[in-house]
Amino acid sequence: MAFLALAVRDATLDQFLADLSARTPAPGGGSVAALCGALGAALGVMAARFTTGKRYADRAESMQQLAAGLEEPMRFLAAAVARDAAAYDAVSAAMKLPAEDPARAPRLREATLRAMDVPLEVMHTAAAVLEQLAPAAEHGFNANLASDVAVCGWTLLACTEGAYRNVVVNALGLPGDAEAQARLQRAAALRGQAQALAGRVCAAGDKLLQLEA
Repeated sequence: MAFLALAVRDATLDQFLADLSARTPAPGGGSVAALCGALGAALGVMAARFTTGKRYADRAESMQQLAAGLEEPMRFLAAAVARDAAAYDAVSAAMKLPAEDPARAPRLREATLRAMDVPLEVMHTAAAVLEQLAPAAEHGFNANLASDVAVCGWTLLACTEGAYRNVVVNALGLPGDAEAQARLQRAAALRGQAQALAGRVCAAGDKLLQLEA
């Protein structure tokens, strides 16, 4: 697949969309969830960088630290776009093995667990990004970035909700499997954490936009 031969940073938007819209199982929702996370983190970096200078002297240093601290998770989430597609390709390859092949079941289980691990990593990273962003957003980003802050929160929430569903769908393929259930429980906990944190970021953006309920 052309998409997998390209690092995300080297692919054009048109190339990614062509691969995403193709009649192939990957890239799919898991890759889109990871990309949402990277985009949300990038918006957070931008908001922090615009909240510096003399006007924001009371928070400029912390905002610079925030921007620097979000760059690594942003890159991690961007790289997860390809990792998710590769993980699902491994599941597809295992499913194509003959039913009588004794290696099929353990290989399929291993690939499915890995296909749960990638979105779990995405959820964990997105929640960590939100944990840094929430107090900064409440303390006050540059008001001119109000809509960007709100979109940042919603995009990171979309990331975690999408990744959560990719954990769930893979767990359905391993009914009764203890390791799969443990991953599912971790995903549920991360989902709750991300929902609460994203709500704070979104609320901060909406407050700047005067959209409070």
